[in-house]
Amino acid sequence: MVVASENTDQDYLVALRAARAALAKGRRVEARRLARRAAQIAPSKEEPWLFLAAVSEPRAGLAYVARALEINPNSRTARKAIRWVMQRLSPQERTQAVREAQLPDELVYQLAPWESLASRRLLSTRVFLSALLLTVGIGIWLVNQPADAQQPQVASVPLAKASFTPTPTKTPTATL
Repeated sequence: MVVASENTDQDYLVALRAARAALAKGRRVEARRLARRAAQIAPSKEEPWLFLAAVSEPRAGLAYVARALEINPNSRTARKAIRWVMQRLSPQERTQAVREAQLPDELVYQLAPWESLASRRLLSTRVFLSALLLTVGIGIWLVNQPADAQQPQVASVPLAKASFTPTPTKTPTATL
């Protein structure tokens, strides 16, 4: 019995490797066929289902990812795959595709539309408070500038200033 299980695992891995190689060569149809074979050999493994999701159309891919989540509900890879598949769907297709795939409710709740998340982030409380704090800080900095620093002042009389320019002067020097 152990030998049959090992052969099944080896056959499944061989089919999955062949599917990856076919995809690397650009042969999607062959990669899908080999991934289906791997899923038939080892239906309790999540990898062939995730690979099928990658090489299939978005709606079918969502169903394959749902199958992978049934196998391993805590799979981070499957959750990332759902996000990837959802990005490939148009906003109109997302709701219907999620219903058809029969994803768990807690996962559907996490898959809010990206459009709504983007607007919330832009106008979030954190962004508003940061902008307000920055504005107040700049205001305080500008108000506390010294009066002399705000406007340059011109002297009415020319002032003697030190410079590095040599000027000829009649200075007596001792000679021997």
